[in-house]
Amino acid sequence: MLVELEPPPVVDGRRERGIASRRAILDAASDVIIRHGVGALTHRAVAEAAGVPLARVSYHYPRIDDLLVAAATQYLERFDQRLGDLALTALGGRRSLVEACTD
Repeated sequence: MLVELEPPPVVDGRRERGIASRRAILDAASDVIIRHGVGALTHRAVAEAAGVPLARVSYHYPRIDDLLVAAATQYLERFDQRLGDLALTALGGRRSLVEACTD
């Protein structure tokens, strides 16, 4: 029986670069918010903090609201992951979650 294999998808790195670019932009947006407050969140401030062209920030996040929601979502996902890790640590060490989080 002859099995036909599909050719592998063409991978040129654009998807990975896009993911890395969005991650850097969201990290920079979080940094701007933490350091200067939500009112300081602009495409220009984020581009400068991320070290990327202004057009790249605007391309991925056309509106400031898009950028704010994406940055908040990433921040909360990381927070949830860290809290989950701390909870597992607490359960494994027979400590309370409060003790694990305050070490």
